[in-house]
Amino acid sequence: MPGYGFASVSKEEKKKWAELLEDYFINRYSLQMVFLLIDHRHEPQKKDIEMIQWLKELEIPFMIVLTKLDKVKKSERQKKLNLIRTELAKYGEYLYFPVSSKNGEGIGTLKNEINKFLK
Repeated sequence: MPGYGFASVSKEEKKKWAELLEDYFINRYSLQMVFLLIDHRHEPQKKDIEMIQWLKELEIPFMIVLTKLDKVKKSERQKKLNLIRTELAKYGEYLYFPVSSKNGEGIGTLKNEINKFLK
């Protein structure tokens, strides 16, 4: 659910969404993996960390997909990745997949990982 932290709706509507999502994640027995999308340009936001903690609490496996790779200078990519890893290491060890939907960079690696998981 990209943009979950940025939706401009009422608190009541957000509460309904939260209940709907919780029900989906808890009762969707066929759900095998969640891909948490985090903007590669920024440190993880409070909502990203809350989602990580929530997924861990529910024992739902997840991978972190770092989006908008094309918007990060090549000289800054490793620095940004290290910053994100350092921040999220407080909450556990994760797989990170930097990708760009615009130019396709990293998509092959992500697809390979998905295929490995599904086999």
